[in-house]
Amino acid sequence: MEALYFPRLSLPGMAWTYPNLLFFDRIRTIAPNGVNLETLFDGPTRSLIAEGMVEPLDPTPYIRDDQGDTQALSYFLGAASSQRRRNKKQRMARIHIGKLTYMALTQELIRAGLLRECLHGPNEDRDWLEGQHWVIQHLMSLIAARVLANHQQMPLITDENEAKINLVGSRHSSLTSAKRRLLAVQRLLPIGPDVNIADIVSFRRRNATSLAEFRQLVTELSLRSAEGERGEVDFERRLQAVEQHRRELVRSIQEIQSGRPAITIAISAASIIAPVLEQSPYSVAAGFAGFAYVLWNESANHRRQRQIMRDRLVYAALAQHEFAPRDVDELLR
Repeated sequence: MEALYFPRLSLPGMAWTYPNLLFFDRIRTIAPNGVNLETLFDGPTRSLIAEGMVEPLDPTPYIRDDQGDTQALSYFLGAASSQRRRNKKQRMARIHIGKLTYMALTQELIRAGLLRECLHGPNEDRDWLEGQHWVIQHLMSLIAARVLANHQQMPLITDENEAKINLVGSRHSSLTSAKRRLLAVQRLLPIGPDVNIADIVSFRRRNATSLAEFRQLVTELSLRSAEGERGEVDFERRLQAVEQHRRELVRSIQEIQSGRPAITIAISAASIIAPVLEQSPYSVAAGFAGFAYVLWNESANHRRQRQIMRDRLVYAALAQHEFAPRDVDELLR
């Protein structure tokens, strides 16, 4: 299962990225083809690309839409007029010109003064266009929507509220299923800051079946609520219940893993072997009784572990057990 990230080239910080890497097989990021990765992505994103967990997606085959460009230009011109009336100073942002190839809209925005070449920096800046932040944000939202129209099974993910608003259309709109899914992923898959990419790759490989079950659960959790304020309250209530169940699973996993180690069974077996060598039947009987309890306890633990592993939340529980930042009490033990 892949997801498409926007609006920036590089992914956000690890607190946002790692949970999504545990959930999605791969994250695609919108980037022009044939460009040196060193000039486009930050170090962490380049590392993820090298590991195959992030892959650039060239938008040029999907962004040509002359009729759509005409409608988009009308919107940009109207929004620019509104921005001028407010006389509000806007911060500037940049977009790589490779993303805008074959869009007639690009030249129109340059003619309108909403985009311009970056000529004040190093030579590679000639490959970039700059404009007010809202212009770049809306352009990236437009590109993402056109890419998504050709990849309808690919969820669109972002960490920026303004980018969400550009697509949804209202700052006060209710939670969509996509937002709910993203929120559930981040809440149910907390990861500590010291985790490395190899750990995540290994964990996903070991728990591929559980991940598939977990994805189904998250999808159901995201879709089941009604829309509107009541739906948001209902979703939050059910998400909290799922989090509580995950915490209970984590505690069960910890209890099982801290159960009788192999050395305990070895000692119990030794208590039987010694009386046998001494030919003492009463001691042997007592030893067998004690050993039977140890074996029964181990069997009960295995039954409990099998039950846990069938739970659709076990993937999140295992991830939290393995990757979550340790609390203060745990650090002081």
